[in-house]
Amino acid sequence: MQRWLAQGLILIAVVVASIGALVWINQQQNCQKVSLLFIGNSHTYGHDMPNLLAELAAAGEPRYCLEIETVVEGGASLAKHWQDGVGLQALQRQQWQYVVLQERSLGPIEDPQGFQQAASRWMQTIRQQGATPVLFVTWAREYAPEQQAQINAAYAQTAGQQAILVKVGAAWQQVRQRDRSIALYEPDQNHATLNGAYLTACVFYTTLLRPPSQSLPNLTDLPDAQAQYLQQVAWDVTQN
Repeated sequence: MQRWLAQGLILIAVVVASIGALVWINQQQNCQKVSLLFIGNSHTYGHDMPNLLAELAAAGEPRYCLEIETVVEGGASLAKHWQDGVGLQALQRQQWQYVVLQERSLGPIEDPQGFQQAASRWMQTIRQQGATPVLFVTWAREYAPEQQAQINAAYAQTAGQQAILVKVGAAWQQVRQRDRSIALYEPDQNHATLNGAYLTACVFYTTLLRPPSQSLPNLTDLPDAQAQYLQQVAWDVTQN
């Protein structure tokens, strides 16, 4: 919280659903307002990834104030979120610019048809509400890096021309290939460390907000050189 106060920001967290949906509102003068609704699970909320994204947006040039709401539940699929109805209520409650969809990590591999059907239903509804659908392409398990290609392909096929792809998995793959000393995974070989969450937030930042350069101050506890490297990887993946 001190980091935010030092920047003249107000961070508000409001519980709006029993499954853990939160609203972050960054109030700051002279910034562009952007609203995002995240629908997903622990790959979305781990290490407050949406909060990291808001920090990056507030620190970059041009400066953005993000209004972010999350509808999240551990292990939930997009089909389950549709059935629960909480995400749909959040979608219809206000006008969003972006709605981010994140399938359970192995869903695109274990049930590609079910994933595609659920994502397509969400994307159609999101567009009907006047928002832009965004697909959060997640990372492969640490012990199965060969699955990344399958995950990428499943998300790309599902998105078609209807959604923006945020290629987080590709960024993780690049770091793993270039520098294995940077730990992206928790010991469970699935969830993100702070490194992984920061890299994820950087990919969202460069994809959705398209800054003119990748240089940002380091607002985390990561070493400066490491934070800058993760920023560069996110920039490279987005530009390519």
